[in-house]
Amino acid sequence: MPKKDSPTKSLSPEELKELRAKNPDINIPDENIILEGGFNAQLDKTITKEELDIKKVKKLLGIKDADIAEMFDFKNVLSYRNSSAKGRIEKGVVELYKLIV
Repeated sequence: MPKKDSPTKSLSPEELKELRAKNPDINIPDENIILEGGFNAQLDKTITKEELDIKKVKKLLGIKDADIAEMFDFKNVLSYRNSSAKGRIEKGVVELYKLIV
């Protein structure tokens, strides 16, 4: 469920004048800027929802199969690569990365 934007109110001319005096380095427009769909909708458009797979996660983290094998206590990298649990482990690593980042 998307977040709802908080309601905004227009500033009075006095409030605008005071705000401009306090912040001379910021250009404050006279009229409210209205974003279609609200701020959160615009923000969602800018965030790329790139699909992550284990190759991308390993590259981003700088890890290899041997590192994963060691983390999950496999005898060696070949036993990890041939394991029936490899798919589940890789899926878990990707999901954990998504939670952290």
